[in-house]
Amino acid sequence: MFQRLTSSFQLYLALTLVLVIIGLGIALKFSYAQADIKQAQFKIVQNQKQVLQQDLNNAAAQLLVSERDKHRLRQQIKLVSKLNIKNSQLKDQIAEKLRSSTAQISQLRESDNETVHTWANTPVPSDAWRLLVNSANSANSDIKKDRIPVRPKRDDQYLPAPDT
Repeated sequence: MFQRLTSSFQLYLALTLVLVIIGLGIALKFSYAQADIKQAQFKIVQNQKQVLQQDLNNAAAQLLVSERDKHRLRQQIKLVSKLNIKNSQLKDQIAEKLRSSTAQISQLRESDNETVHTWANTPVPSDAWRLLVNSANSANSDIKKDRIPVRPKRDDQYLPAPDT
């Protein structure tokens, strides 16, 4: 009986050991699975960190480009401001020259000398006007496709000979 009891005890002990080993195997399997999950999560976090670092580097590069553009635009604003001031000064000079020329023309038109008065108040003859237009067209050849200094539409009239 004792032997039977010991053999049944050994059997229970063996079964218990088998169950403990199976339990440990299952626990070990779960711990390996958790370790794999943690490792996968760690890799995901590392990838996200790399993506965020790359985004940060791109944003820093864009900021640097924006700063360069801002500096260049400020320089251009200064240049445009200087050019506007110079333009304003030149416009004032032109306006002053126009006023003085207008005053001189008024003096010529109101001159006491009859020859000067007649000359100043006579309109430009059409022949002289046509000559001025032709010379202006040939002098300003940038607006034409061809470089020939002749107007495309020609006048068929000749200038009259001066009266002598």
